[in-house]
Amino acid sequence: MSDTPFEKASTSGRAVAAAAYKAFQGRRKVLRIHHGEESFTDILRCEDSPVEGWTSYSSLTLHRSRNLVDGQDISVEIAGVCGNEISGFAEAIADACEAVRKGNWFAAPEILFADVFGDRIPDTRFPHLLLCPPYPWKGLSRIELPDGGTVHWLMAFPISESERQFFLRAGFDQLESIFLERQTEYFDLARQSEV
Repeated sequence: MSDTPFEKASTSGRAVAAAAYKAFQGRRKVLRIHHGEESFTDILRCEDSPVEGWTSYSSLTLHRSRNLVDGQDISVEIAGVCGNEISGFAEAIADACEAVRKGNWFAAPEILFADVFGDRIPDTRFPHLLLCPPYPWKGLSRIELPDGGTVHWLMAFPISESERQFFLRAGFDQLESIFLERQTEYFDLARQSEV
């Protein structure tokens, strides 16, 4: 991982970064996470966002990769929040982006990436990444790029193994209903599993 100056991003990358930063605020830094010699994911990290003690993250380069959803190429970025003290969160989002980039997975609401957080955050009770609409950030539903195209954001929601099993049995709507009813703090990796 290396630090990348905000100004060195591509035109589309700068537009994506500006939209994410406008939604997040906080102290920003762009991280470049390498996946071998030729592939990388840039991640915007904004500390003390949405509030002090928490950090918001957004991928900045996934929109340049193919993401086929029902035969249509949909440009996306992945955002998420966790406590400032958690290490490995940015790398987990970058790993999910790399899996999409390689064509192993696609990114869309209600898609589950198994063990993404578990591979990067040792001893987490929430190893799986469930993609949802970006509820906390109204400005990140979609943006138009200056050079054409649209980017949509998805939120990385860490879930437990029992929540994953429930999702596979009952579906996203049922799991979301539980989260909404119990006002689950999606960003809190110290929370209790809801099922």
